[in-house]
Amino acid sequence: MIKPVYAMSQVGDCPRALSAMRLGIEPTPQSHGDLSRLAHYSRCESLAAQQIRDLGFELQEGGLCQKCGRQGIHVEIDTPLFLLVGHLDRRMKLDSMTLPVEIKSLGKSSWMRFQKTGFASFPGYAAQEACYLKAESSPGIYWVMERDSGSSLKYCI
Repeated sequence: MIKPVYAMSQVGDCPRALSAMRLGIEPTPQSHGDLSRLAHYSRCESLAAQQIRDLGFELQEGGLCQKCGRQGIHVEIDTPLFLLVGHLDRRMKLDSMTLPVEIKSLGKSSWMRFQKTGFASFPGYAAQEACYLKAESSPGIYWVMERDSGSSLKYCI
């Protein structure tokens, strides 16, 4: 029996959407606007990574994953019932450790909400981060940048 594969970024998603995916129901294709926004958010992620470098930290980039064709550093959690697959944004060298880095680039209102309530308002982000930390067996760095101003929130989780 082939195990189902789920993306770590979808772990906190709606159970109905995950069930539909498991049943083979294709998601709505991404529009040109969706793809354009995704490209912009990826550019913002690069700006946030540069903020980290500007603080003197060395980052390892993932590039294009040879296994999946997605951007990032491929990680997996293999369970008896399913396989979780994810792609870290970066890894950071800190003293003798190498820590996973997750970067989020948010609009002003989402950034302010994250600043006030953290993961409580973003349970999907919390689930994704928990998967990355489990896959890496390590604490990690969580960097949230506000797209308009470049202000950032930094967490060691």
